[in-house]
Amino acid sequence: GLNEREPDTCHAADHQYLMGQTEVEVRAAGITRPTRMVIPGGIVSQEEYNSFRINFYTDATGRIVRIACG
Repeated sequence: GLNEREPDTCHAADHQYLMGQTEVEVRAAGITRPTRMVIPGGIVSQEEYNSFRINFYTDATGRIVRIACG
């Protein structure tokens, strides 16, 4: 898909070690660029798209299941 072809402008790949962790661990990681937590069923507006922001998508238990720019 499109996401795989886009450059990793937010350096999401650098934060893959947070997969399976919670928002607490994300906050404790000291990430200096913009971040956003996206919960299941949460609305992610394309009007707010920021290619430099790291989006952390969680499952129903609050664990990180996907990390992407946007």
